[in-house]
Amino acid sequence: MLRTVYAMYNHLRLGRPYYVLPVIATAVAGYWSGSNVPPVCANAGIVCLVFLLLGMTCWAANEITDRHSDSRGRTKMKWGLYVSGGTTIVSAGMVSVRSAVIYVVILATAGLSIAASLGITFWGLSALFLLIGLAYSVKPVRLKERGILGLAAVATAYGMIAFTAGWVAGGQRPTGECLLFACMLSVAFFGFEGLAHLLDHEQDRRNKEITLAVALGREAARNVLAICQCLPALALMLLSLLAQSAVPDLNLVLLVPFLFLSALIAVLTAKCHKESLLGSLRVLSVPLMSVFAFLIA
Repeated sequence: MLRTVYAMYNHLRLGRPYYVLPVIATAVAGYWSGSNVPPVCANAGIVCLVFLLLGMTCWAANEITDRHSDSRGRTKMKWGLYVSGGTTIVSAGMVSVRSAVIYVVILATAGLSIAASLGITFWGLSALFLLIGLAYSVKPVRLKERGILGLAAVATAYGMIAFTAGWVAGGQRPTGECLLFACMLSVAFFGFEGLAHLLDHEQDRRNKEITLAVALGREAARNVLAICQCLPALALMLLSLLAQSAVPDLNLVLLVPFLFLSALIAVLTAKCHKESLLGSLRVLSVPLMSVFAFLIA
């Protein structure tokens, strides 16, 4: 009994559900923004479940494909959460490769099957999200080693695709407002998800993996990520002040403190070289991105 519970716990950790929370928030925010029904609705729960399963699928697949490089590197944790370097669950043999692959297939099948209940467009966007997530890790594509392109693809999936999928699940076609918000979320995701690339810079460089930080160099990558972290909130604030009709539902009372926090993290990203602080920023970016998604909902 205890062995079964421990195995289930290790499989759950493979999917890193904590880091899937911003994607779930983005998809649900898209649903609330594009829906004419009350916010609490069964379809919102379906959207949440679909992106939880598909997001965990992508993280688990990444753990499988990175098992060799993770075994040669160092796992980095902060406050009991993995921040980069892999979990070593597969590489240490706590879960076999075969079992992990079966787990990935089950999650992906369940997620896509549930997504079909909200229509073909939502299913198609969900499938595209999954394909990008798998392509990030799986060879021969392995977007992770494509420098800025790899991180941009992940940011597009987490922001543009997840938000638009939620929007169409609410019963509306994508509009200019939908694409504007989705684009802003993708830019923010690019900035915050890139923190893991900074943390893994030395390990990736030794393993000859051309991630964003390796391709641009650590310092240039810091500056690019810092800009992307605060640019979306600043742009939305300016739009709210100068073109209110373009973004009618934004709340400046909430947007101002978010901009302040984003700017603070951006400064720390650009200037701080301590691994422990970068790890803290990586963990804190999860609730921050989730709040940002709901803010624009």
